[in-house]
Amino acid sequence: QGCAYAHENEERRQHGIDSGDLEELATAIKELQGASFGGCVHSCCDVDTISDALSIVDWGCTALDGKIYAAFGIHPTTFEMCTPEALSLLEAAVDKCGPKAVAWGECGLDYYRRWLDIENDPTTRPRMREAFAAQAKVAVRRGLPLVVHSRDAEEDTLEVLRETVPREHPVYLHSYTGSVAMMQEFLDSWPHSYVGMAGCVSYEAAWQIHDLARALPLGRLLLETDGPYMPPMPYKGEESHPGHIPWVAKGVANVKGVSVSEVLAAAHANFLRFYRL
Repeated sequence: QGCAYAHENEERRQHGIDSGDLEELATAIKELQGASFGGCVHSCCDVDTISDALSIVDWGCTALDGKIYAAFGIHPTTFEMCTPEALSLLEAAVDKCGPKAVAWGECGLDYYRRWLDIENDPTTRPRMREAFAAQAKVAVRRGLPLVVHSRDAEEDTLEVLRETVPREHPVYLHSYTGSVAMMQEFLDSWPHSYVGMAGCVSYEAAWQIHDLARALPLGRLLLETDGPYMPPMPYKGEESHPGHIPWVAKGVANVKGVSVSEVLAAAHANFLRFYRL
């Protein structure tokens, strides 16, 4: 994700974002000995922050060699915002971004954060599914890779994908923390799919994430920060940013028993392949 406030949440709205954020990120990356910047994708998850996303992509042309890209969609925790009007605005943003708009999403299902609404209103789940399906269809129609958020909704996520997304379409299950079985079914069902590992793979007690990392082939791995959340060790407790990716790679490498350079090389190749860069 593109910057300290990559998630369009309360923090971002309070503090705002400007070109200085990317300049700070560029400086932090340059200070990492032996590091190079391959690119990152900023996730615009609602219509209120479209202008910010467009500005971030524009600033990236100067601050980070044009390697800042964007994905557009409606996050499942605010699925009620997924109206025909909102989708039209997001599609217009994709058009305005041109080749810098590399995916649709993140969208999907989150039964964890909306559990109380689900308990109180039996229509919540089907309405969230409808919003996800509508966006998956946009991604397929426009030929955009689809970035999926799934939390406590494994079976329904797979069902919606089966109903809306052809087998050959590229799909990315982002920052995944579910079961190995669901991950394997996902990978088998969509051969051009990838699964994202975030900073929590480096946490000693995150055994479930370790199991996922062990089972995930390097050829289907993407590394991410899910900024500003889940920074890798030794940065736990801070805000994560793309400069932390080497430490996410180290977490994966430790679990899989391979070198960090091998993980980074595979993830970079997958990044370019999935986003068609």
